[in-house]
Amino acid sequence: MKEYVDRVIEKLKDYRIPIPIRLTTKFFELERSEIEFIDREYEVERLFKNVFSNVLSWNFVIYGPWGCGKTEFARALTYTLNQFDDFQVIYVNLAEEEYSRIFVHVKKDVKQYLISLIETSFGEVGKLVLNLYMLFQNLIEKIKLQDKHLIFIIDEITRSLNRYKISIRDFISSMDKKVHEVRNLINSRTFYTIILTSEQTAVNYFIRESGKSLNVYMMWHLPKNDFEKLLEELNCPLDFDEVWKISGGCPRVAIELAYLNWNVETWLNRVRTNIRSIIDELYAEGINVLEILKNTNLKPDEIARTKLLNKFLEKNLLIFLPSREFIISKFVSNNEEWIGNSWAWQLPVYMKIFEEFIR
Repeated sequence: MKEYVDRVIEKLKDYRIPIPIRLTTKFFELERSEIEFIDREYEVERLFKNVFSNVLSWNFVIYGPWGCGKTEFARALTYTLNQFDDFQVIYVNLAEEEYSRIFVHVKKDVKQYLISLIETSFGEVGKLVLNLYMLFQNLIEKIKLQDKHLIFIIDEITRSLNRYKISIRDFISSMDKKVHEVRNLINSRTFYTIILTSEQTAVNYFIRESGKSLNVYMMWHLPKNDFEKLLEELNCPLDFDEVWKISGGCPRVAIELAYLNWNVETWLNRVRTNIRSIIDELYAEGINVLEILKNTNLKPDEIARTKLLNKFLEKNLLIFLPSREFIISKFVSNNEEWIGNSWAWQLPVYMKIFEEFIR
């Protein structure tokens, strides 16, 4: 797989991100339907040189902070790899309902067959994912899959697991058997499943099950230089350093600010309202959040030692930081106070707003 790195990175440069109509009409003097996909070359190198290396079939989980770009990266990877004859990549987003958004950049013949399979056999897309062997047993009759590198990307899997009341442990155990069965069935060169999730409570369960057939990796926000490229693409009129200080390089924050015509205070008030509702909710459960946080200096590693940890994971405020070998992005904390050794706030603005409330 290592021999593909340079070729894949070169092709990745052609990928463009569609711009929602509201952004197109409101913020660009010349109508543009897309913007440049900002550099994720490092992630590609890590996937091919370290993650995919010398493994015949395996399951991977990629998690990361809310809005860091996991979904767009998966779509870009699907778009790029499907241009190579040696690859067959199927991307399924379980958070979507329209087929055009569920199966993004999947090859046309594969996409059409997946849709027909849902309509005639499964009834809904979630069951497609939970019946991998049957899926590929049917797919191989229609499409040539032999001697290919097969990658099956599942975005927001926890929605289906919760719906069908399937535990993560049972799901991983099932997937371990299925990837080997499918690989033997279709005689592929390699077969990987990549599971994407933003739900931090689910990440804890995946990490517990890592080992025999599962590795868990973390993706992070954009590095500062790349984040500034994104702001340029979006015609951001604000001071880039100021946007960086509240976002930490989160692409979703840049998009949300663009929607709000770069009104930072409006965006901050939305975040304040969300955090205030979390504080009120936990107070109703008998947990005085601000009183507990006063004794932590708001350092994420200290918060992780309190009873707030699981609550803050559930609300996607904090995130677990694995050892560097399991981080696929460029990750340099630069002594940022919102990033600890084992835990971090998902966005630096969360720490700042809790500071406000405590004051």
